[in-house]
Amino acid sequence: MGSPKISMIAFLLIGQLLSTPAVAQPPKGNVTPAQVQAAIDRGKAYLLARQERQTGKWEGYEEQGCGQTALVVLALLNCGSLPNEPAIAKAMTYLRSVQPKQTYECSLQCMVFCAADPTRDWKLIERNVQWLVETQAQTGGGDFGGWDYHEKVGGNASNDGWA
Repeated sequence: MGSPKISMIAFLLIGQLLSTPAVAQPPKGNVTPAQVQAAIDRGKAYLLARQERQTGKWEGYEEQGCGQTALVVLALLNCGSLPNEPAIAKAMTYLRSVQPKQTYECSLQCMVFCAADPTRDWKLIERNVQWLVETQAQTGGGDFGGWDYHEKVGGNASNDGWA
């Protein structure tokens, strides 16, 4: 395994993910649970229809690397899709093949690995956490200690949650 610091951060990340339940809000107005589920099912169908069948990824925002695919897979997993479903399994194979180069794709990829199969992907989670530790901004005013998109230039509120 990696360093104790990386292992602890990865462990805490997985613990937070697994201990935070997704709580549905009660329907407002005339919206029924069946209508909400139907909307979720339509959204899933929409996303699945746009998956690149050969590679398992979703196209768009190429400047964000595998981030688009990771974001879609995370959404699908949070909507009840299972890691062993063919579309998700294909996307997971793709995501496991990509070494992230940016905060956005690295953090989303890490969340997907934690949500899908943290035991299987422990080494990749560790690798990503190590990368995040190494790329944390060491300079900058109010965003010192945050993460930027590309360089250690002081952080970006959309990446580090300081907004």
